[in-house]
Amino acid sequence: MYYTLFDFLTHTEGATYVLIGVFLIGFIGFWKFLTEREREE
Repeated sequence: MYYTLFDFLTHTEGATYVLIGVFLIGFIGFWKFLTEREREE
C-alpha cells in the first residue's frame, strides 16, 4: 500500500531499474548469440 506519492515513486523507480537490468542482460545474451552465429558461417 502506498501512503504517499514518494512511496509510489520509490517503488516504481526500483521496478524500473530491475526491468532495465533484465533487458540489458537479455540484449547482451542475444547480441552474443547473433555474433557467434555469424562466425560459424
